[in-house]
Amino acid sequence: MSKGSVLVVEDESLVAAYASRCLESLGYRVAGVASNGAQAFSCAEEAKPDLVLMDINLEGGMDGIEAAKKIRFGLNIPVVYVTGSADDTTVEKAKAAEPLGYLLKPYGHRDLSSTIETALNQFRALHSRTKRAAQAVEEKYKVFFECSAIGVSQSTVSGQLLSANPALARILGYESPEELLALVTDLGRQLYVDSDFRRALMRELDQRRLVRQVEAEVFRKDGSRIWVSLNACRVDDGTGEEPYNLFAVEDITERRQAEQERQIMEVMLRQAQKLEAVGQLAAGIAHEINTPTQYVADNVRFLQDGFGDLGKVLKVYEKTLAACSMGEPTHELLQELQDVVKAADLEYLEEEIPKAIEQTLEGVGRVSTIVRAMKEFSHPGTGEKTITDIHKAIESTLIVCRNEYKYVADVVTDFDPALPSLRLLAGDFNQVILNLVVNAAHAIVDAVKETPDARGTISISTRRDGNTAEIRVSDTGTGIPEAVRSRIFDPFFTTKEVGKGTGQGLALARAVIVGKHQGEITFETEAGKGTTFVVRLPIE
Repeated sequence: MSKGSVLVVEDESLVAAYASRCLESLGYRVAGVASNGAQAFSCAEEAKPDLVLMDINLEGGMDGIEAAKKIRFGLNIPVVYVTGSADDTTVEKAKAAEPLGYLLKPYGHRDLSSTIETALNQFRALHSRTKRAAQAVEEKYKVFFECSAIGVSQSTVSGQLLSANPALARILGYESPEELLALVTDLGRQLYVDSDFRRALMRELDQRRLVRQVEAEVFRKDGSRIWVSLNACRVDDGTGEEPYNLFAVEDITERRQAEQERQIMEVMLRQAQKLEAVGQLAAGIAHEINTPTQYVADNVRFLQDGFGDLGKVLKVYEKTLAACSMGEPTHELLQELQDVVKAADLEYLEEEIPKAIEQTLEGVGRVSTIVRAMKEFSHPGTGEKTITDIHKAIESTLIVCRNEYKYVADVVTDFDPALPSLRLLAGDFNQVILNLVVNAAHAIVDAVKETPDARGTISISTRRDGNTAEIRVSDTGTGIPEAVRSRIFDPFFTTKEVGKGTGQGLALARAVIVGKHQGEITFETEAGKGTTFVVRLPIE
């Protein structure tokens, strides 16, 4: 009974014949004889011997060491080296190929037998350990595959499911993995709501071999739709088998719904805060409108009285003109005309009526400006970014909230005329500026409350910094205490007294600038000197 088969690789025919006779006498079958490295690999690939007896020094393009590496790691066949040269360089090169034995020429039957048996025993032990390790890994994978809460599947590159675990079947609404595999035969057509999604995903896997946390909308068995997060990789084990795709699938429908609800709540909260701000400003706006309305009304009453006096003069003039056309007017009629002209004070009316008309138009224009600013400030917008003149937006906001600061501060603006319009959510941007200006006014109130008639300054400037637009809102208020500086953007945090602030202004400002516009909002402050909020927005 043969102990196994051995491939002899030897470029000297006499040595090869000797090795073959020795192997046969020891009970081994000679699987073949090769004389060079390329021939050795070809013979090993075809004959699949139990062991290769490899001469290190071979003629040709591939020496024995290179051939041994290909056979050892490519075909998983143990190799025993045979050499007549044992110099250090050769030994070191040989060890790199990880042979399981080493024979020096000339060798006898006993040396050959001992070396081969040792090599085969080592290889079998190694193979056994590897097999047990592989079985353990396979068992762990099977447990993970069957028990994982995450859906796992294998599919061909063309889109056919090869395997699926119970979690994936549950996610997609099928009774079992077997039902899923039987009914879903074309992933691109049956699974994905967007038929182009899978093609784009396959292109990504072709290029990168790995895709992480891609979100897709998919169909369940009953036709309903859910959102899933995909992690995928392209697997090619190098065995010549067709590559396949490995997927990990997680149902994120509830998370996306929660995100959508959160976004809706944010929109509603911003709108509610805007309405609250308008409500708080209503009294001041009413006062702003009342002042020009008052002198418009006064001037109209003056014009009414003046027109009455002019009417009396015109009537007497008509009588006098009629008398002149019939002859000379009487002395009494001329006296009446003089009296009514004197009573009307025509010189005064001629001077004051144009002023009254000009003031009336100015008052109407002022009211129109306030109303237009209110409309621009409170307009809910389209929900999409539009090209916005931020200077006009800032000016409109200053008009709307003028009553908040006019008694305590002067506003100074310094706008960069070279700054282009920006693509913004205009209503949200207006709200940010309003919050910053009102906060600045309140800070100045706190700073000057101990000094009667003192006033502060609110400075608003813009400038372009590369591809960024910078808006700075500064005040000469009390500054922000160091202990709370890290918290001022936190929701519901406020340093104002009860009833004067909700703690949402700066939190929403950051949400708008950072979250909605990919910008930045920071501040610079000094206790007792004031604070500057810096808003940076990208210029598209």
